[in-house]
Amino acid sequence: MKKNSPPKNFLRFFRWFCHPKLRDHIEGDLMELYEERKVKSGRRKADLKFIVYVLFLFRPGIIRPTEGYKNLNNYGMFKSYFKIGWRNLLRNKGYSLINIGGLAIGMMVAILTGLWIWHEYSYDKYFANYDHLAQVAETGISQRDGGRYVGTTMTYPLSTELIDRYPQHFQRIARVSWNIDCILSSDNLNQSAKGLYVGDAFPEMLTFKMIQGTRAGLANMNSILVSESLAKSFFGSTEILNRTVRINNKVDVTITGVYEDFPLNTEFAEMRFFAPWSLFLSQNKWIEQRALTDWRNHFLRIFVQINPTAAFESVNSKVKNALLLIGQISIHLLK
Repeated sequence: MKKNSPPKNFLRFFRWFCHPKLRDHIEGDLMELYEERKVKSGRRKADLKFIVYVLFLFRPGIIRPTEGYKNLNNYGMFKSYFKIGWRNLLRNKGYSLINIGGLAIGMMVAILTGLWIWHEYSYDKYFANYDHLAQVAETGISQRDGGRYVGTTMTYPLSTELIDRYPQHFQRIARVSWNIDCILSSDNLNQSAKGLYVGDAFPEMLTFKMIQGTRAGLANMNSILVSESLAKSFFGSTEILNRTVRINNKVDVTITGVYEDFPLNTEFAEMRFFAPWSLFLSQNKWIEQRALTDWRNHFLRIFVQINPTAAFESVNSKVKNALLLIGQISIHLLK
């Protein structure tokens, strides 16, 4: 199956049940609608819409006739059953409405419940390193009410502590800013987008699926990785490597990669660009002046990739006392 083609199994299902005289015409319309939706809303939404269309098309008038020997007696019997059933439905409209409505509502609830369970169960599993990804969280006793709290806003010295003292436990460690809303400008184009400033290891940690460029695109301070949807809505194409954009009309960066949008059931689904952490430091001089060694200044997040040979519980127990001055530090998998 080609990368940008509709879901293969549902396309085969459509070709199997559709009447041969209608197949080419309907399939052409389906493919045209799929391409339009893929450009407008992205491949995942286009795939979902394609599946819905195929299921709606599975109805009398479109389904191909049964081939081979037909038992005429059975055919007449089933036809008679349907006629009798239809007449009973019309004769008892109230009961029919209650029964059919109840069945429809029950099926709808079951389907929605299944979709919700699937959404929650598969959260963040889009990332190939899911089983080894974790976020650093601080737990302690609140001085205000004495209750226990969990926080994910970390200090800069803690990230340095993990890098210097626990390198054997982590394959990668990345400092990550909180979500930011920016105005991206290029020539006469302007667009609002959400993004993050991240460490160089972050794209490899989350196994970005690159359409253009590589995951190492954030090695240069004045660089940026943008999502496929942003590239198409902003420039009309994903062929935009080495184009220059300006962030908040302050700093110029060069596009060094285009990645596939993250699914909705992921931590970073709304992010449309990622910029280097070094650029974040250059724009916020106060960090170098008073935050690099200040254990009380919480302003960033820390994500880690645990070594494949290390057990999560073991790593968690070894680093949980990394910051005794404020509280205990624990590691939580991204779920």
